[in-house]
Amino acid sequence: MSDRVVERVQRTLKVWGRCPAESRPVAPCVAAALALTLFVIGVLVLNDDYRGPDDDLGISIVLSGLYPDGGQCLFTNAVLNGIIYQLNIALPELNWFLVIERLAVTVAFFSFCYILLRHAPLGLSLACIGFVAYFIMPKCTLGSNFTVVAALCIVAGELCCCSGIMRKAPSSCVAGTLLVTLGFMWRALVLLLSAPFLVLAFAGLLVRLGRGQRQRVKALVVRALVCAIAVGLCVGGALAFDKAVWAEPKWADWLEYNDARYALVDYPMSDYDEVRDELASIGVSESDYWLMRNWITADPDYITSDLLMEVSDIAREPVADRSLPAAFLAEGRHLVKSPLLTVSLACVAACALLLGRKRVLATVVLSLGGAFAACVLFRYTGRLPARVEYSTWLLSLLPCLVAFLTIRPPAPVAAKPVGLRHVTASALIGVVFALLCAVGLVLKWAPTFNAERIDQFEKSSAFVESNDLVQRFTEPGVVYVWDTTTFTQLEKQLKYRHLPPALFMGSTTFMGGWTQGSPLVRAHNAEIGIPNPIRGLIDRPDTYFVTRRKEAIEQLTRYLREHYSKDAKAEVVDEVPLSEKGADPLLVVRFYTD
Repeated sequence: MSDRVVERVQRTLKVWGRCPAESRPVAPCVAAALALTLFVIGVLVLNDDYRGPDDDLGISIVLSGLYPDGGQCLFTNAVLNGIIYQLNIALPELNWFLVIERLAVTVAFFSFCYILLRHAPLGLSLACIGFVAYFIMPKCTLGSNFTVVAALCIVAGELCCCSGIMRKAPSSCVAGTLLVTLGFMWRALVLLLSAPFLVLAFAGLLVRLGRGQRQRVKALVVRALVCAIAVGLCVGGALAFDKAVWAEPKWADWLEYNDARYALVDYPMSDYDEVRDELASIGVSESDYWLMRNWITADPDYITSDLLMEVSDIAREPVADRSLPAAFLAEGRHLVKSPLLTVSLACVAACALLLGRKRVLATVVLSLGGAFAACVLFRYTGRLPARVEYSTWLLSLLPCLVAFLTIRPPAPVAAKPVGLRHVTASALIGVVFALLCAVGLVLKWAPTFNAERIDQFEKSSAFVESNDLVQRFTEPGVVYVWDTTTFTQLEKQLKYRHLPPALFMGSTTFMGGWTQGSPLVRAHNAEIGIPNPIRGLIDRPDTYFVTRRKEAIEQLTRYLREHYSKDAKAEVVDEVPLSEKGADPLLVVRFYTD
């Protein structure tokens, strides 16, 4: 009996790990992929835990209909923006941004799992699924970020396209085209970032076919071109529509303003003392510069896109001050300090090398090395957010996976059988790693599982309405101008996914952020009676500044004295405690003149 079991296991491992022309049955793979998807999505979406950043919540608010004259967002494609916005207007009971984002993540993860379980070796499949489930999926759900969502959609889509090209499966190519287009609409630049990895994957595929198969290579290239044209038409259509929308004057002005703004807050700039004379020559004081660098720009009468661009050009960190070796060392130190990520990538590489040995050594080295080089380059420019870093490592999996996807028979000449020991070792590494990732997910997030968090998809809920901070800062006729960095405290209360109530927004505006300069913020500020939020602090009764930064109060007082009233003063009228232990309270500040 035991000998028969061992024989079956050996036969199964041979088929799953060694034969490049055989796929697994459809039904078990669909069932397994669906089970994995429901497990991961269920644990991570219906959860009381939450993570930053707040990008997705900001986009969700902008497209929710809470702002007048809305409908567009700087970071996502105009087609996707229009769909979400119109659904929010037509069916206002749901937060359609979150609904569509969660659906995109679910479909992309299911597609990723299905393609690997059906068409890739067991060990490598499980290792990559475990990596995505533990490291990527939390960043698409608990700490949802549209950049990582875009990367997941694009990787899953390109994997489907490659599999369809290799097996002459049009349905797979169609699914891949739709996923890649969806990923492009979430974040266009991620598709550009994926291009080198896709080229490497296709080059590895051509090498895999070997010499002497001219007709087969030609047919493969033709299918790839057809698929590329289909993707190009879909992506090109979405891009053309996006360009047309942003060419309209009201949206073009916002785009110009943001291009000038984000350089000052997102990238390294010189200290004021280093550029004092140059800034003084254009009338920019130390307090002006401090506010611009610290997300306080809500003065449309003075802080314009032209001024922000001038300041950015003057204060930009000189290229000579940057160091590529320093960026290289910083990324190396980061990987050393992130042992889970590093060991996980090593497990994926080990599974691939055990199965492909010398044939895939170059692919693995170039792919992971390319991802490392991209991270170093981003660090060199002064900006490598976690969302970009993890997206890059996710994209680096593509060439490693395409090197092992099943190919329509006959098997490639270059495909030599892999020893059973190597297949078994790869499978064991993959199984153990996937189990550890599953256990990690359960131990880390099962304790905070809460089915009631299905209310995150509702536009209003008792959870939000009853929140202490929401109630404290909802006061008809009173306007609270929030320091942008301080508003994150309320976003935490909303778990970075629940929308604030409409009544709360009627008492709320912001000192800065990426929505400044937009027609929707101008219309909102005019509607609540404060077209210039900074000036309104001393001109409009019942207007207060909310911050945790005492330096912001001091710098804003100086700014008001320099630009609007020489005797402007500030008074803290209330301190609102936060639930976080040891957190500084929210300071409610009234500005006035004698």
